[in-house]
Amino acid sequence: MPNIAQILAMPAAPGDWWDEEKIATINVTVFTEDDDKDDGENVTLSVLYGPFVSKVDLGTGRIPDQDTRTVSIPLTPHPPLSAKFSLRVFKSPKGSPTGCQWNAAFDMSGVTESGASVNISGRTRKFEIGDGHSYDFMAIQDAHAPNT
Repeated sequence: MPNIAQILAMPAAPGDWWDEEKIATINVTVFTEDDDKDDGENVTLSVLYGPFVSKVDLGTGRIPDQDTRTVSIPLTPHPPLSAKFSLRVFKSPKGSPTGCQWNAAFDMSGVTESGASVNISGRTRKFEIGDGHSYDFMAIQDAHAPNT
């Protein structure tokens, strides 16, 4: 019987999912619309894929109106190009049970192990986050690269 090192060294059969190009990083673009993110409320962006979760904190600083920023989230392990990805947004509440309001939209793209950029999702609708609205939600669900 082969050991684990021998199994991992075996080449994939043509068409096997582990033979596909792998995605190493997800880039999430955050579009703050017409209501800023206030100081003191941390935002966590989590990318879910299969049984795995990779996340990054945006921090507690203010994000002004009409601001656009892209955050890179490294993935471990690297999933195949055909994987489905979801984006969970959590804003820690401050000042009230759901916190201050922030209006934002999101999109996701991927960077493969070879450095190629692939679109994962288009820009979402505007979400009203906090101040009576949800502060923990799925902004994008089951998105994937085109033609996979």
